[in-house]
Amino acid sequence: MVARELVKGLFSLIRPFNCFMSAVTVPIIFLFLAGPSGFGNYQKEIFLGPLVVFLMCAGGNVLNDVVDLKIDRINKPSRPIPSGMVTKKQAVIFSLLMFAGCVFVASQISRMVLIASVVGSLALAFYDMFSKSLGVLGNAIVSLVIGSPYIVIGMITGETHKAAFLAIAAATITFGRELIKSIEDVKGDSIAGRFSLPAKYGKRKTMIVASISIVLGSLSLIYLRAFYGNTYLFVILLAIYKFSGAIIQPVRMTTTKAGKVSKDIKTGSAITVLALALGSLLG
Repeated sequence: MVARELVKGLFSLIRPFNCFMSAVTVPIIFLFLAGPSGFGNYQKEIFLGPLVVFLMCAGGNVLNDVVDLKIDRINKPSRPIPSGMVTKKQAVIFSLLMFAGCVFVASQISRMVLIASVVGSLALAFYDMFSKSLGVLGNAIVSLVIGSPYIVIGMITGETHKAAFLAIAAATITFGRELIKSIEDVKGDSIAGRFSLPAKYGKRKTMIVASISIVLGSLSLIYLRAFYGNTYLFVILLAIYKFSGAIIQPVRMTTTKAGKVSKDIKTGSAITVLALALGSLLG
């Protein structure tokens, strides 16, 4: 029974949906950039790349919960560590195993992917351990890590121009969502003494910055219509519709609304992945 609770807690800590969505993006980006005809030229990257991203994401998520234990006791007491399902030591070991696995798998692909995985893992660990003092810089670090795989894949496929706009979209939309999540967590952050944009400058100013960031990301996604057809445009507009709650509600944003808007952005990100896949296959 104890072992089952531990496994359940560890599974919850990695936030499997987030990791899966990040991982499944890898082959879709190869498809988007290389096209159906060039997709088969990157079998090793397409097979192992998603595992690298999944493990890095998992390691960062677990370590984040370790560092956020004091805050989660206030904001999210049902999370695995504050609820007692997983001990802090077990979570730290699990996080290290995830990062180690990420680097090992990356070493089987190429030197470029290995370097990117090491830098990304260190950046996430740095953010997790020092996020209390980093504030908005920490949000920016996470966003850059999310955007970096697009650049790496662009360099592998030679499609750096299109990859750059994908990276901008991923980074700016993630940055906006990170700021919105900080509004949701503002009570715990304030009690714990964590520097965050809403704790220092208020929810409205934070939401304005988040809105601008998400608008920039949405414009980058629309720009990619220049390379793909109406199927891509139609589906990406559905994604932007899900992002719109963050764009039009900066004045009336509350902690409760922040949680809903954050989930809508996650849904919009999933629809974006679908748009990239359908746009590559159908135009």
